[in-house]
Amino acid sequence: MNNIPSFLSDSFPSENSMFIVPGCTKCERAKNILIEQGIPFQSYPIFKHRDLLQNVPYEKKRKGFPLLKINHDYYTYDEIKNIKETVSLLGEYEKTVIQMNEMNQSNDKYLKVFPVYQP
Repeated sequence: MNNIPSFLSDSFPSENSMFIVPGCTKCERAKNILIEQGIPFQSYPIFKHRDLLQNVPYEKKRKGFPLLKINHDYYTYDEIKNIKETVSLLGEYEKTVIQMNEMNQSNDKYLKVFPVYQP
């Protein structure tokens, strides 16, 4: 199981939804990919849950199923296949954000020691 960036795992609870077509082999493959990556999700057959598709952008819907929703973003099957790279890139993003926050905190300390002159 891969390490999932904390900002993703914190947002996972029931935010992850996979819209599937029963009997769809790509849908089954996508489920297996997410399970292998340790990414929790709830799957919804589209015929029983059409109302959940109302907010899906048209360009994502027209690419077919499965569709994965994480928070407010939707991912197609091709994007799900590359979820390992996506998670890796997001992990790099998280590291960058942490480094920037640390730099901002150290700059705040610097400003407290050397206040900026304001007339």
